[in-house]
Amino acid sequence: MSKILSVFLSEFNYVLPLDEQRFDWLLKIEAIPHSPFRLTLFLDTDTFVCGDISNLQLLGASCELAIAHAPLRDSSVSTMHHVPASFSELNTGVILFLRNDRTFKLFQDWKKIYVEQSDQWTKAFHDQPAFRSALLINELKWATLTPEYNCRFIRPGYLQGEVKILHGRDQRLDRIAEILNASKKARIHLPTNEGLKVFEQTFSIPSNVTANLSELGVIVKSGV
Repeated sequence: MSKILSVFLSEFNYVLPLDEQRFDWLLKIEAIPHSPFRLTLFLDTDTFVCGDISNLQLLGASCELAIAHAPLRDSSVSTMHHVPASFSELNTGVILFLRNDRTFKLFQDWKKIYVEQSDQWTKAFHDQPAFRSALLINELKWATLTPEYNCRFIRPGYLQGEVKILHGRDQRLDRIAEILNASKKARIHLPTNEGLKVFEQTFSIPSNVTANLSELGVIVKSGV
């Protein structure tokens, strides 16, 4: 028994070893449908749960799948299968799903399209364009998770309330959670060469008021 498997067996109630000894996105796509549970929350290995996520069970009671938008909205090969630009790419690092025939078909189509798209790439590629295409052609009831449930802190983003799940690699994920959750107000986060910066919203403009932000706006061009 490998040391890695021994650790898994000691930390988790159920461990389902895969026959394939490889680490790629295709293996991830193939592995997800093997979950034996009625409701599953799939998490990438670079995620960190830092808040109460129990209310996801309520969401799972009213939809078949829930997933957050990806910070990057589009990838070049996602134009396959006639995916419109208005349909944002989804981040597959956090997926809540019910085990049923419709989600199983979604995962089958995801794999099929991924294999098709892999032939179109001349450099490293990922699984999200294929998922985006598969979701568009499948009929199931799904919901969009807010960024607090899939916080890609390694990219600029918007938050309101407590961050529940971090998604990214850092030496101190617990510290990242403290920084992001120091405020629960509307705020943006920005990774820079000087560290993670968080800017809290200090004022709001009523919807019935004409703004003057164009006169005050500042365009900043930077390499960070």
